[in-house]
Amino acid sequence: MAFNSADTAAFKNVWVFCEQRQGVMMPTTFELISEGRKLANELGVELCGILLGDNVDGIAAELGEYGADKVYVYNSPLLKDFTTDAYTKVIVEAVEELKPEVLLFGASNIGRDLAPRCAARLHTGLCADCTHLDIDMPNYKGFLKEASTLPEERIEKLGTVKIAGQDHDVSRDLKMTRPAFGGHLMASIICPRFRPAMATVRPGVMKKRECKKNVEILHPAFALEAADIHTEVVDTVKAAKKLVDLIGADFIVSVGRGISKDVEGGIKLAEELAEVLGGAIALQMLFGLPVRAGCVIVAAASLAMLMTNSYKRAERWIIAFVGVVGLSFLAELMLVKVDWPQAAASWITPSMPTGSAAIIVSVLGAVVMPHNLFLHSEVIQSMHFEGQGEQVIEERLRYELFDTLFSMGVGWAINSAMVILAATTFFAHGIVVDDLAVAADTLSPILGPASSTIFAVALLFAGISSSVTAGMAAGTITAGMFDEEYDIHDRHSSIGVAACFVGAVAACLVVPNPFEGLIWSQALLSLQLPITVFVLIRLTSSPRVMSKYVNSRPLNALLVGIGAIVTILDIVLLTGM
Repeated sequence: MAFNSADTAAFKNVWVFCEQRQGVMMPTTFELISEGRKLANELGVELCGILLGDNVDGIAAELGEYGADKVYVYNSPLLKDFTTDAYTKVIVEAVEELKPEVLLFGASNIGRDLAPRCAARLHTGLCADCTHLDIDMPNYKGFLKEASTLPEERIEKLGTVKIAGQDHDVSRDLKMTRPAFGGHLMASIICPRFRPAMATVRPGVMKKRECKKNVEILHPAFALEAADIHTEVVDTVKAAKKLVDLIGADFIVSVGRGISKDVEGGIKLAEELAEVLGGAIALQMLFGLPVRAGCVIVAAASLAMLMTNSYKRAERWIIAFVGVVGLSFLAELMLVKVDWPQAAASWITPSMPTGSAAIIVSVLGAVVMPHNLFLHSEVIQSMHFEGQGEQVIEERLRYELFDTLFSMGVGWAINSAMVILAATTFFAHGIVVDDLAVAADTLSPILGPASSTIFAVALLFAGISSSVTAGMAAGTITAGMFDEEYDIHDRHSSIGVAACFVGAVAACLVVPNPFEGLIWSQALLSLQLPITVFVLIRLTSSPRVMSKYVNSRPLNALLVGIGAIVTILDIVLLTGM
């Protein structure tokens, strides 16, 4: 019997196209399965996923965690890489045979390419970029009362539409709501005459809801030959052409180059913003707290620690926190399969993919934080070695050199662990991360449920420890303005610390996108780094300041070369923005 999309009574069940890339399910799929579960319950039918790829049975079972009753799996080497011809043919023939009444796609690059082609071949309607879906009329009316300006009495009268002069009951039609006229209006659309009713749904607008089911995995017979495909995927090259995928972003932030007229004050604000944001995002991942509330909590906790502890106590806290961060990422690395020879080669092979300058300098700013260089110098000076004899001075300088190298080594190791973790999970599977919470959620299906919690704990302790050191650096700067040493009980130090946290919280409250704020605040630290490096080279090269401990000429040449490399990286970032 020929397929007839107008025979609406012949269609049944809700389908979701389950998008995977290189064997990893895209997060949007789980959102759509959760939403599809709601629609299937309202219709009293089954929820089915349709999954295409090559040997993808292993990830099909994941869909049962979010409510899928069945998953139709189509395996073929010809489906390993997405091609419009192959995927369209398989999906259209599956729909013609099994006749679902609703078919949902994610509004990704693949979904936006695939869905309209399928709709055209099936002779049915498609609503693109939906932000809300309903079947049940009471639920839909409730949504309209909350989200629209329609009079309530008009909403209550909804239930039928005129089609060819006849009243049509819309109680079983999919109500698809999407922005219209540049987002100034929200339009609700139905497809009453044809099936399946098709929609693409924007990533991030539907909530993932766990609803465990014993999913049935089916392998229908299908025909697909190389002659059906008019394009060939020769190779897949992963290149960082942009920093973030804006499709799924909640907010988009445009950052100006001028952070502040007061450069030093602006730098301190960037430092503290970076640290507080990290801890706040971690609280959001662990406890569901809003980021702005998390910023206030992290700032208050860090401020309380500084106001009630001396240098030595604060140092112990920081060492403990950094230890937790290191152990957390060590645990994460044990969960992934790392190509260590390739990682070792990458450690020593310079590489700057297109569009990666901001990430590179932000990592540099995170490892070699300029305010921590000044803070370390203040710690050494506060010990007053100068009156204890040459032997003590030389011993302490050797110790401080070891301490600095060890601290920077630990920072390098932790950041290397993060890069390796990202490479072996997100980059290797073609996943674009534009949100740290999404990153943590994505780790779970790849590495197991404990991985996202470990990631959040590491981020929380990293944020708190960095916030404490940033506050101490701010207090050191303001105390230095009055030719005083840092002392949290002195008003010049405490005012600097408090002002830094107040400024950081204020910045957090006006930064809509925490992920971009975190990256750019770290990048701003790196932009200031050449100033710090060359100032310290100048000081340590001065016989008046360092006496016989002045830098040698070879050491000065090495330091200037390092400073030049940092400066060049910053210039690349600025010219490429």
